[in-house]
Amino acid sequence: MDGSMISDRGERRLAILAAAQEVFAEYGFHKAKVETIAERASIAKGTVYLYFSSKKDLLRALVEERMERLSQLVEMQTSEKRDLMTTIKGLIKAHFLFYLEEREFIAILYGQLGQIAEGMEEPAKRASERMTGLISELLEPGIEQGLLRAMSSRRLAQVLQGMIHAMAFDWAVRGGDESPEELSQQVYQLFCCGALIPAALSKE
Repeated sequence: MDGSMISDRGERRLAILAAAQEVFAEYGFHKAKVETIAERASIAKGTVYLYFSSKKDLLRALVEERMERLSQLVEMQTSEKRDLMTTIKGLIKAHFLFYLEEREFIAILYGQLGQIAEGMEEPAKRASERMTGLISELLEPGIEQGLLRAMSSRRLAQVLQGMIHAMAFDWAVRGGDESPEELSQQVYQLFCCGALIPAALSKE
């Protein structure tokens, strides 16, 4: 197959996903129509079905593609061999960059996924599990070296993800004006040092 044809197909698929994200965010999954998605992508309705078998399939692909993008950002921020603290900062920053890039998708993921057709939560669960595994692997050396608490790396990864997603979601939905760097630093400090100041710990 000609390389340009592969590229064109890939670009068209991405255009359909971008249009679907826009339409799902605007109308909600159940009210969104494939015709509208096709119009936004500037293609015929039938062309959508050459790439996706149904509206549910389109949403599933959207979730998988966007979560793959998050994985790529994390890997980009943590791919070089760096010290543990720099690695942690990098993976936190990657999440905030993702939320900044994908505010529309985040609104769909948090606002609609639980109300959408049966089985649609599965791609999000798989992506979440993959991310937990990736972060666990990044934190494991710190536990082995005695730099992080002696606990399950999976549990530690879940704690870090919980902190990131709670703060990033609030920032994304309210349109906060803080920079990803500023918020990343706040999460990093809380994760590494805890919320209590040393003076408070000494009073226990």
